Amino acid sequence: MESAIPAGSFWSIITIVGPLLLGLALAYAVIRNRRMTRAQNDLSERATRQNKLDAAIEEGADGAAERLSR
Repeated sequence: MESAIPAGSFWSIITIVGPLLLGLALAYAVIRNRRMTRAQNDLSERATRQNKLDAAIEEGADGAAERLSR
C-alpha cells in the first residue's frame, strides 16, 4: 500500500516545518522570559551589590567595601 505523500516530499516538509517550529518556540521563550518583575529586579540588584561587597572584602581593597556598602 502506497502512502499519500511521497517520501521525498515528506522529508522536504519536515526540513522546512521543523526549523520554523523550533524558531517559534525559541522566540516565544525569549519574549516570555525577557522582563523581570519589580521584586525580581530588586532581588537581583541586592544580590549584585552583596556579591561586589563580598569580592571587595575578599580582595582586601582599601575602603572599597565601605564605598560599596552605601
